Amino acid sequence: MESSTAEARVPEGSPQRGIANTRSQTRQPLGRQRAEFLRSCRARIKPSDVGLPDPQRRRTAGLRREDVAALSGVSVAWYTWLEQGRDMRVSDEVLERICQTFKLTDDERVYLFSLVQQRAPRVQARRASRCRRRSSGWSPA
Repeated sequence: MESSTAEARVPEGSPQRGIANTRSQTRQPLGRQRAEFLRSCRARIKPSDVGLPDPQRRRTAGLRREDVAALSGVSVAWYTWLEQGRDMRVSDEVLERICQTFKLTDDERVYLFSLVQQRAPRVQARRASRCRRRSSGWSPA
């Protein structure tokens, strides 16, 4: 219904006709992938893994959205929107906190950034310095 309203504003025969609908369709699979990935990350982390008490009764395994939001320093509503795949801007800092909460590997971190920001994460200074330390002890044979 929303896309037909957007198309109705574009004159018939215009090259722009149908672009709004196409854009939403190309974003939708990324939003769905993001939702599935974040839910799977939440499910694999036990509350005790992050210092929270294990509740006696729980419907699903892993962390609740409330837990992730608190550990990542964001509101529950904001994290819920992110997990639902809504189109929103997310800072590198917040994504890094979410990566830390979920204890993501480097590959998972890159994947999350690509799902949320459609780009790879920037190289962090601590990662670059760790690489320099490793390579400084190396000498050619």
